[in-house]
Amino acid sequence: MSGNPYRSPSAQLAHPALPPLGSLAQSARAAELRKARGLLLFVGLVGILMYGFFFLRAEHQVERAIERQVQQLERRGLALDMKKVEQLKREAVRTTRRVNALAVGAAATFLVIGCYVPKYPVPATCLGLLGYLAGLALLVIIDQATMWKGLVVNIVIVLALIRAVQAAIAYESARGAETPAENPPDRRHAGVWEVSGVSGIS
Repeated sequence: MSGNPYRSPSAQLAHPALPPLGSLAQSARAAELRKARGLLLFVGLVGILMYGFFFLRAEHQVERAIERQVQQLERRGLALDMKKVEQLKREAVRTTRRVNALAVGAAATFLVIGCYVPKYPVPATCLGLLGYLAGLALLVIIDQATMWKGLVVNIVIVLALIRAVQAAIAYESARGAETPAENPPDRRHAGVWEVSGVSGIS
């Protein structure tokens, strides 16, 4: 016969097509990190586009808000100093643009953090999570209505970033464990030979 049909149990377990469980776990963690990288890039890109749009529309938004307030006061029969109204409008436009410009810069940092996830998984994912939580806290102070409107989306993103941090920590721990220890020095280079338990110096 050309081959033995009966293989030993050890030969059957060592199937080349089946990777070890450790490799499968690392592959799953790497996939989770790729998702985190994509999520951070998505958050950064959406933030840049959204707050950039608000920056460009700052004057229009301020004018509409002030016009509504002016109309309400005029209905009550109150006289308004239009010069002060115009001054208030200019200051509100400047403040709105500054806030949105800072928001664009903060969103851009998510792009940078996302790019560093493959190289520095734990620091990048931790910074991404902390940055997003800080942004939510600032949004609660500035505009609670917007925060509550996107509450479900924000919860999903926070949970995904928490999972990414956990996957990054596990990934780095496993990768450190898989790193082979330094090879012990070859004692033959030191002129020492051991033959049958008897040592001698050459």
